[in-house]
Amino acid sequence: MGFREYQLTHFGSCLIGGRKIQKPAEKSEIRLKPHHLYRLYNNVIRGNGIVWRWNLEEKAGEYIHITTGEVYHTPAFARSAKTIFAEAIHAFRLRRDEKKRKQAELKSLENIYVTAADSIAAGNCRVNTEQFNHDLDKKYGVHIIAVSGAALLQMRDDSYTRRAVQYAAQK
Repeated sequence: MGFREYQLTHFGSCLIGGRKIQKPAEKSEIRLKPHHLYRLYNNVIRGNGIVWRWNLEEKAGEYIHITTGEVYHTPAFARSAKTIFAEAIHAFRLRRDEKKRKQAELKSLENIYVTAADSIAAGNCRVNTEQFNHDLDKKYGVHIIAVSGAALLQMRDDSYTRRAVQYAAQK
């Protein structure tokens, strides 16, 4: 039994006995490519220190504020890129204001010193307070009596530390 070869065109069809045979149509989903999103999201940027890029690791788009490095993720499908961009600008402003507020708060706490006794008097447990104080002594090689509220919040910012700093500020 012999075989006959038929030449395929670059469109996937071939001629057999004078008839053009077309390959069956493959069902394909519409795939969204990064360059489609780039066109969508990049159109609203107007030289304001924000860029849009495709994050290869997360397989998602994001607006990036050039000066702060903050990121705002963009959805794959959006009705209006202008709306998403406005949300990103709003989020960047809120974050900037929060950062300024925190810096002002830390500056005001530079002259307030917190001791282990302040932490215990504020309602924090003695065991964890003494352990934290011991860890500080070990880290710096000297016995720490008091730490400024700003430095303490930079080391550890949680409800227990804030409680101790507030107590020290009120006394």
